[in-house]
Amino acid sequence: GGTVADFNRDGYQDIFALDGGLGRDRLFINNGDGTFTDEATAWGLTAVHMGGGAAAGDFNGDGWIDLFVTSFGTAGGSEIGVHHLYRNNGDGTFTDIAQSAGVALTNPDIADGFGATFGDYDLDGDLDLVVAGWMGHDGTYTGQTRGNRLFRNNGDETFDDVTAAAGLSDLNVHGLSPRFVDMDGDRFPELLLAADFETSRYYRNNRDGTFTDITAASQTGLDRNGMGAAIGDFDNDARLDWYVTAIYNVQLQFPGNMLYRNEGGNVFSEVSEAWGVSDGGWGWGAEAVDFDHDGLLDLIATNGWVYGNYQWDATRVWRNQGTGAFREVAVSVGVSHIGQGRGLVCADFDNDGDQDLVIFCNREPLVYYRNDLSGPGTNWLRIFLDTRGVPDLAPDGFGARVEILAGGVQQVRVICPGATYLGGSEFSAHFGLGSATTAQRVRVIWPNGAQTTLTDVSANKTLTIRPRWGAPRAEGVHAGAP
Repeated sequence: GGTVADFNRDGYQDIFALDGGLGRDRLFINNGDGTFTDEATAWGLTAVHMGGGAAAGDFNGDGWIDLFVTSFGTAGGSEIGVHHLYRNNGDGTFTDIAQSAGVALTNPDIADGFGATFGDYDLDGDLDLVVAGWMGHDGTYTGQTRGNRLFRNNGDETFDDVTAAAGLSDLNVHGLSPRFVDMDGDRFPELLLAADFETSRYYRNNRDGTFTDITAASQTGLDRNGMGAAIGDFDNDARLDWYVTAIYNVQLQFPGNMLYRNEGGNVFSEVSEAWGVSDGGWGWGAEAVDFDHDGLLDLIATNGWVYGNYQWDATRVWRNQGTGAFREVAVSVGVSHIGQGRGLVCADFDNDGDQDLVIFCNREPLVYYRNDLSGPGTNWLRIFLDTRGVPDLAPDGFGARVEILAGGVQQVRVICPGATYLGGSEFSAHFGLGSATTAQRVRVIWPNGAQTTLTDVSANKTLTIRPRWGAPRAEGVHAGAP
């Protein structure tokens, strides 16, 4: 796995890549000229360990993006309580404070730890941490799982394990990819957890520090082997949908990936087969991104396994047709990856406005695809959020909703860079505008209820939007909620 963030705050996205136990991890700092330099050693990332997943976020609110890494340790991947929380010191170095912060241990029974994500579930302005655990207590998928953990940020570089108090102590969930995202428009993020063996969960945020499992009522959790996940409004109806990767095998009756279309009110319909995105092979990482800038979110998903034809399965790129259907176009757009893909993240590494692609592979080299989109009808906007100085908003706008109106079409994005599978994408809201040269309206709905609106924004630029200090807080459901 691995993740993306601008760790040195120079305006270019960097790449952290886990080695998986054969060597030290890598930190590829973006040089801004189309090249990267591995500066892991200089930054203090010298541990040789069997890493699982990674999550980036400014957990202490000092303006520098920190890094959480799940780990199985060095002794053949069997050490318990050795996760890393690398605090960014702001001088090109990290310090591992996982032990003192209280997040080094997630599963007391066995080495465990897969995807993780930061998010402000209680809307107190700092980033909390959720870590997914897959391992049963006896090393099997039938054993009880105590590795799914929610850590509440105390605001002093320590966390409390509030898993039980929050109502998340389900011992039957083999978690892999968690996401904090507001799915019902009340500003409080739900916890969506893609999980293996028919144990994916949809937890509704009760707005009091607790969650309720409404998986059955929401008509989600139908995936047979939930692995990775992507969040996006695929039909531009202002409601966020949830895509979960899994295994597609007709003979074994594995139905493959699931696309849960948001019908409103925390109820979903499963449309993956009807929309043409169910067969992703042995699916892993996925992301929702408008790679062709036509104003419709596309899907990219990687895959692979050491079994049968899955060994040579190709990464999928599904172009959104805008008619409730997708078309697979990987080869025609230049994505020719065939191999053991696992993590998948997107970012605009060269700051040219389109989203590039990184695939982290199992025992194979990292794969980087640069998007060279050009020509008419490819306008865009890329929006970052800066919440420094506003104590009740999480850093970098985590949890904010960004809406635009351009060319008569409304689009929605959320800042929720959670686990696509073992990592996350850049912290931006990226929009394709097609032939529109101006966004008539750009609106940010902040998690505290305040709103910031810009009008007549010219296309083809990267913006950083800051909330207005002292803006009145709105109560209840924000405008445009499902």
